[in-house]
Amino acid sequence: EFKDDSPQAEALSWMITQDTGYDINSTPPNLILERFVMAVFYWALDGPNWDNQHHFLTDLPICEWSSGVFGDVAFDGVRCDDQGSLDVLYITEWPDFPWGVRKLSGSLPTEIGLLSQMFYLSLGGNDLTGELPSELGLLTELTFIDFRKQAVDGTIPTELGLLSNLEKLILYDNDISGKIPSELGHC
Repeated sequence: EFKDDSPQAEALSWMITQDTGYDINSTPPNLILERFVMAVFYWALDGPNWDNQHHFLTDLPICEWSSGVFGDVAFDGVRCDDQGSLDVLYITEWPDFPWGVRKLSGSLPTEIGLLSQMFYLSLGGNDLTGELPSELGLLTELTFIDFRKQAVDGTIPTELGLLSNLEKLILYDNDISGKIPSELGHC
């Protein structure tokens, strides 16, 4: 059960009452789930107050919730694979560029772990707080994680050791404490 003002309740309410960007009868369930996860992401990270909205929570497919794609990199938003599944989430603070100012704030929702096709996660330079969710360890396709320059605290989740494809983990300028989990040595 969701609290009335939780990000999950806000996302579900939006999908039920306002979102016409998918057809419940013909859209594959995994794409509906990804849409819900990204709506939770929006509400959990103070989306209504982002400097640039760039199509988030519009009727467009989530693959178009971005200010654009340059080569293989989605700037300030998402990119999808050929099947329409989200594979890149790139909302990194670049204040010198008009598309790069969002200032996400809040704690990363655990639902992020449901984006099973994602291989690139870059949220550096925003105002994220709280602990990194252990559910990041479910994202077995991840090769790149950037959470630099945040106010993330707690310890590095040992579950990140499950990410056998992980090549780069950027966590500098945070309030993370403790030792680097030995499980990360298996990545």
